[in-house]
Amino acid sequence: MAGFARRRRGDPQRCLRGLRRGGPHAAGAVTAGRVAARRVAAGDGQRRRATAGLRAGATARGLHPGAERCRPGGRRHARSTRAHPLREAQARARAAATGIAGAADSGRLQRRRDRRRRRRRACDDAAAARLRPGAGRSAATGGAQRPRAAARRRSGRAGTVAVGRTARARRDPTGDGATQRVPRQHGLPGSGARAATALGRRDERTPAADGGDRALRPLQPRPADLDAAQHDRSRSPLPARPVNASAEPAAQLPPAILLLGPTASGKTTAAIEIARRFPVELISVDSAQVFRGMDIGTAKPDAATLAEFPHHLIDLISPEESYSAARFRVDALAAMAAATMRGRVPLLVGGTMLYFKALCEGLAELPPADPAMRASIDDEAAARGWPALHAELAAIDPVTAARLHSTDAQRIQRALEVFRLSGQPLSSLLAAGRQVAPPYRLLAIGLVPGERAVLHRRIAERFDAMLAAGLEGEVESLRARYRLHGGLPSMRCVGYRQVWEVLNGLAPRSELRDRSIYASRQLAKRQITWLGNSLRPQLIDCLAADLRGALDRLLGPFLD
Repeated sequence: MAGFARRRRGDPQRCLRGLRRGGPHAAGAVTAGRVAARRVAAGDGQRRRATAGLRAGATARGLHPGAERCRPGGRRHARSTRAHPLREAQARARAAATGIAGAADSGRLQRRRDRRRRRRRACDDAAAARLRPGAGRSAATGGAQRPRAAARRRSGRAGTVAVGRTARARRDPTGDGATQRVPRQHGLPGSGARAATALGRRDERTPAADGGDRALRPLQPRPADLDAAQHDRSRSPLPARPVNASAEPAAQLPPAILLLGPTASGKTTAAIEIARRFPVELISVDSAQVFRGMDIGTAKPDAATLAEFPHHLIDLISPEESYSAARFRVDALAAMAAATMRGRVPLLVGGTMLYFKALCEGLAELPPADPAMRASIDDEAAARGWPALHAELAAIDPVTAARLHSTDAQRIQRALEVFRLSGQPLSSLLAAGRQVAPPYRLLAIGLVPGERAVLHRRIAERFDAMLAAGLEGEVESLRARYRLHGGLPSMRCVGYRQVWEVLNGLAPRSELRDRSIYASRQLAKRQITWLGNSLRPQLIDCLAADLRGALDRLLGPFLD
């Protein structure tokens, strides 16, 4: 009876009419047929609801209403996506609703799922083996490739070498059936980098002559500096660029050396070691060491060192005065010319990156500082606040205001001063300025730490030594000798500013060390950013054990 109901389940009314005409066990059969009819009717409702839900999902995904995506996460066109998931869902709903699906139906569905699973596994294995899916079958039988293979070729997964995965065995296309291991060829530097393996003429990674075959598309060329023959050569972590753009041939220009790096990187020690072995004269490039009387907090060389190795551009002005990048450029070029006339090589050493940039690229013609104008701007800032003046600057010079913080008092003051004195925005004057390189053949060397934690430890140890040497007493003596205030550039230097705030009751003494070390770390971070983004010297690890040898390898050929 159950088998008869299954055979006639497509039309429950016909099933009942056949049972009423008689037959063995007619009464029980009629009852069973009515029950089956009710189950079939309920199943039809559930099938219709399931079908409507699947079609609605297909429509929302932009597919044909009669088709659904064949795999989770896939986005393929309905033409290549058949209605297998829809039919499978209908079969499951019918089986669950009627309760009369036999073992034959479930077995058929299971076999269908197994076939699809085998096909997907074959496609994945073929792609992993760097063969087009079904290529062996096509070569033998002339059969067409499956749509999944075309999709994989379109996405760039077929015919290329996998990136970030271990090489797998691949069938040799020459026809002998052997397999070979394909190394990763992802074009990135790594340990043991090597050139691409030479493979056969028919290898799939070899581009077609016209470049038209998708599966044989040309590969991106390997960068020259990553070639196996040049992999072991030493080179800067950042590409060096020429810092001299003079029209005169470089071989005819006198040499000059730039030694720059973050605070506590050992620049002064390295410069003195260079001065012991090469005929150089030291020129300081430090915006804090130009002030007289500020010795401890600026880490100036001691008197004995200065007597043996004199430094130019140290102790130029009093802490009451200001020193600009334009003035430094004039003073530095004069000191370099004097050293060259004496037959020496100028060695400029320091950490004020703006001064290095001004020396190498020149500066625009800007109006000089006006003390009355600056006092007026300071009065406005006291009444309105620096953020309000920053908003005013944004209205007249949005380019300059965009690169300044709303509390950067010194630079906001200078930008407003330039505009009020000249009537032109600072950004326009800088853009119109001539970029003139100095008449020297420059070698720029940057000292950077290989481990930032070691540099931080050096910063902390050096500031502890400054406190022990009497930094607070030095600031108190400066206050007694000069008319100073917290807005002067001298008192804005790292270390001096924190001590000034403690002496004026603006910060607790217990926070002096931590706040000073934190400010020094931030300064070092900005200096390293300058090295990477603007100056780009030849970089050397200042923590390396062979620092002296690395400097000799750069300076020897340059000075010969």
